[in-house]
Amino acid sequence: MDKESKRARGPQFKSGQAHIICKRFKYDFLFVIEVYKMVKKRVIKKTALNKAVEQDTGNRKLMAFIATFLSIIGFIIIVISKTQDKYVKHYAKQSLVVFIFALICFLVGQVALFIPIIGEIIELILNLLAIAAWLISWVYALMDKTLEVPVIGKYGRGLNI
Repeated sequence: MDKESKRARGPQFKSGQAHIICKRFKYDFLFVIEVYKMVKKRVIKKTALNKAVEQDTGNRKLMAFIATFLSIIGFIIIVISKTQDKYVKHYAKQSLVVFIFALICFLVGQVALFIPIIGEIIELILNLLAIAAWLISWVYALMDKTLEVPVIGKYGRGLNI
């Protein structure tokens, strides 16, 4: 036999070597498949966990937004639902503080209306401040950060719900 015909047939093994090499390859291949399955399961579990966390975060933001959007009614809804989420409770407190601020602005504005011309300007400014505080609370609730409404938000810290 010449050298080229030996290369064409591939390597020559002794009687039992080919069988051992094939078994070894089979086990290595099965091991790789098992590792792949384990990795795939972990990736699926992590993906499911991430989706659950994202959904929970979305629910938190939605509940916080509802609390701030509906003001006193949103505060009552959160208190009745007895949620344990600190983020939602924080914005329920902020909602109550904004409602009290808006009520005070309204009452002071009504009293200021007894002053000609200047009273109307004072009422307008107070109403705009109340609306601005309300809108800021919406934005903060949707940001997924625990922030307080400027100036008046600090009064919500002392509330226990």
